[in-house]
Amino acid sequence: MLVLMVLMLSAVIFDLQTYRIPNRLIVLGFLAGEILLLAGAFSDASAYGLHTALSLIPVRTILMLGMLCLMSPLWMLKGIGGGDVKLLGVSVLYIGFCRSLNVFFYACVYTLVLFGSRWLGHRILPGKIPAVKTKNDLHIVHFSLPLLLGLLSELLWGGILKAAF
Repeated sequence: MLVLMVLMLSAVIFDLQTYRIPNRLIVLGFLAGEILLLAGAFSDASAYGLHTALSLIPVRTILMLGMLCLMSPLWMLKGIGGGDVKLLGVSVLYIGFCRSLNVFFYACVYTLVLFGSRWLGHRILPGKIPAVKTKNDLHIVHFSLPLLLGLLSELLWGGILKAAF
């Protein structure tokens, strides 16, 4: 989880500074997730061996691609950035598909709070909100920050979607 937290925090820093999440960071997160899976196969506490770990790599990659396909309509409609979609896809490698959906749910809630406070003229949160920028009369949300908050919420409180079903 620590690797995912560092990855998300790095993405937030890049996103706030440059409005982009670099592909090298996404690739690094992908490689780290797969290396951690393989390293876990060699630990004494591991319930699976190297053969099982190697067979899980394609399955995890397919789940990651499934998340990318699920979120790509939001990207095509300019509702979320491509780097944010890829970051959410990489999170599947660390916490699984369902928990990544929970992270997305929490992130949407946090985004509504950020937009709502912006819309109310900063009455709730006075001053500038770094995650929401105005560019050409469009409100741009650095969605990596709500994703980080969503990850923290998922890790602390567990899944709301799991409890609902």
